[in-house]
Amino acid sequence: MNKNILVVGSGIGGLSAAIRLQNEGYAVTLLEKNSFLGGKTSNLSCNGFKFDLCATIPVIFDPYIELFKDINENIHDYIDISLIDPLYKVFFENNNSNYIFSSCIPKLTETISNIDNRDFKNYLSLISKSYIDFTEINNVFLKVPLTTNKDILKLKNIKTLINKDLDSTCYEYLKDNLKSELLINSLLFQSMYMGVSPYNTSSLFTILPLINYSTGMFFIRGGISSYIKSLVSIFKKRGGNIKINSEVTKFIFNNRTCIGVLLKNNEQLFSDIVVCNADVPYALENLLPKELNIKNKYNSANDFSCSSFIMHLVIDKRIPQLSIHNSIISENFKYNIEAPFNGYLQTNPHLYVYCPTRINKTGNYELITINLRVPNLLFNNVTWNNKTIYSLKNSIINTLEKHLKISNLQNYIKYEKYITPLDFLNAFNSYAGAGYGINHSFKNLLFFRPQCKIKGLNNLYFVGASTHPGAGVSIVLNSSKIAVSTINEDIKKQQ
Repeated sequence: MNKNILVVGSGIGGLSAAIRLQNEGYAVTLLEKNSFLGGKTSNLSCNGFKFDLCATIPVIFDPYIELFKDINENIHDYIDISLIDPLYKVFFENNNSNYIFSSCIPKLTETISNIDNRDFKNYLSLISKSYIDFTEINNVFLKVPLTTNKDILKLKNIKTLINKDLDSTCYEYLKDNLKSELLINSLLFQSMYMGVSPYNTSSLFTILPLINYSTGMFFIRGGISSYIKSLVSIFKKRGGNIKINSEVTKFIFNNRTCIGVLLKNNEQLFSDIVVCNADVPYALENLLPKELNIKNKYNSANDFSCSSFIMHLVIDKRIPQLSIHNSIISENFKYNIEAPFNGYLQTNPHLYVYCPTRINKTGNYELITINLRVPNLLFNNVTWNNKTIYSLKNSIINTLEKHLKISNLQNYIKYEKYITPLDFLNAFNSYAGAGYGINHSFKNLLFFRPQCKIKGLNNLYFVGASTHPGAGVSIVLNSSKIAVSTINEDIKKQQ
């Protein structure tokens, strides 16, 4: 293909796009502002311990495998993958109980029956429907570009939308199908893996916590960052060019055609095509020349997902009460779930707790990552300073002690590290410090979400969480496939 392509940003979107383009025969240079690769899917290392920085749960695994197939590599040659069961464990404060959710039907039967035996048939029905819905929506919408009227108006697309309950919220959909408040809340909590409010987004997102009963839940030894490491290895092996500490400050245009980038050190790099993995709203405001007159319409707090406060802890104590993936659901469910979307910190936090050392043991230590949803930075009610961090840490430790029945947990902490919305903003140029980019409210789904290219601009393409089809590692991998196929089609038209 003897075309030169610059890929800006080495998050999962940029890195997967780079390796797909390389596989198509393009000469690809990957530019990264930081001294490390992977963006929010990189890792944190200290004193021999390694954590996935942000992403920890591969909700839908097929796109991970599909990328390797697309580039003619065997994923098992690079990383160790295993199916896990149970899928997750849920701790409920309301009745001081916890339940293990397994993909094994007899075990699941026991769990659902213990919670509310009226709901077992309903729960199985939701699992079955989620698999059918996901398969159809995935093939029609999540793997294809929606950049032209032809894409949007395909009869098959319209029929698929009409046949789904997409106009109801996650809460409305589950309330219509389940009787148990505990089951409803456990599924609503997991819809927040995409940084959305289950009371204000499409029932489409109930698929995520249900799909793994059909597809299985996978564990990558060494974490998702090991997957990133394998992609970097392949990219380098095939002659890919990587420039770290190379922050792009502006795209260079000739009329309305992108011809390269300007780096922070004033170096200019020219190319035939530029692929942008920077957050779309950040790129619109900071990287596009003002004379192009492309406006950023995403500039209010409610345009974006929530953010996260993440704690990484090394605990000098085994905690067998934990599974690999855990939800801690506290009282006042609705108030606390909606708090980050209303600009407030949760008073009684709901937590996602990841404990990879349940499988990947590290001596007598337990490595845990705790993720608490918090407001994005466009809300003005939270000041991120040491006082705020200390308060959140104490609240989280108290919650863990109560549900795990551990006294003086602080005494067992040998290492701790925190990530706040300011880190998302400063390290990764995430607009408003939002962990998942533009939100997934009804007005920002499918056709209405930013696509892989901007109408009227040539040779500039976008990948990442804020573009169609959306956030989450699995979905962003789809965005890179969409962008590369669009690039190929555009080049064919030019020939």
